[in-house]
Amino acid sequence: MKEVLQRRDLLESKQQVLLDSIANARTAIQEIDLASREKFDAAFEGINEHFRNVFGTLFEGGLGEMRLTDPENRQESGVEIVAQPPGKRFQNVALLSGGEKSLTVMALLMGIFRYQPSPFRVLDEVDAQLDVANTARLRRLLQAMAPEPRFEVVTHSKSTMEVAETLFGVKLRETGVSKLMSVSMAESRPAARALKSPETPPLALGA
Repeated sequence: MKEVLQRRDLLESKQQVLLDSIANARTAIQEIDLASREKFDAAFEGINEHFRNVFGTLFEGGLGEMRLTDPENRQESGVEIVAQPPGKRFQNVALLSGGEKSLTVMALLMGIFRYQPSPFRVLDEVDAQLDVANTARLRRLLQAMAPEPRFEVVTHSKSTMEVAETLFGVKLRETGVSKLMSVSMAESRPAARALKSPETPPLALGA
């Protein structure tokens, strides 16, 4: 009988340890959920504010913002991107034209960057679908945000290249053999301006 009672006490002690562990785990989960919701809400509102500002700058008006698909259940809700370029109605970003999509995505990306800065950013052909006017707007935005942080931009646009500090390119010298080339635009611009100056005589080309 004594052994049975001892066995029961041991099992009850182990049971209590398990119950305490479960209670502690539930408390920790609740604290994590609360902290996650607070951080999400802060990031959502902060990024949204920057997104609206950058969108208005890029489009010279209009409104772009993030919206929760289920505001009543923020923990399980998705995020929808809606935009209203000047002169148009609010619509999902998927319904915009190619150029409008590119500018909207860039506005959102820059909004995220402004909320959570990083030392450098890589942009891969973000201006591929932009016309001349929109490329100029994007270029002005990149100039306004540079030099800190730095942008590494992959582009085929000469207009975008014109504002770069350094250009890097890959030249195929022969089949299977490529060479990396670089040009310091900061050093080349004074010479280019001098060539365009009215006081500079035109170059004489020899026969």
